Amino acid sequence: MGVLLSFPFLFQLLKNKADINFVNEHGNTPLHYACFWGYSNIAEDLVNYGAYVSVANKYGEIPLDKCSGAVAKRLHGKSSLTYQFIISDVKT
Repeated sequence: MGVLLSFPFLFQLLKNKADINFVNEHGNTPLHYACFWGYSNIAEDLVNYGAYVSVANKYGEIPLDKCSGAVAKRLHGKSSLTYQFIISDVKT
């Protein structure tokens, strides 16, 4: 059974064209969190639906930095582009 069937909310978000590369105030994307929490199947689904593998958050970390070795190996090479997230109006 596919991950999208196990997580119908993810399928619905993707089906309704949610911004798969949305960044929060830390510059993290859904892929950062899927990798961090070890949801390798979700991470792969996100990449297959167009998530950028090399988006750097405000700390300079890309999703692959958050992945376990096996997940990082599967995702490595899916994207050769690196995007740097820039925060303009962050209040500390």
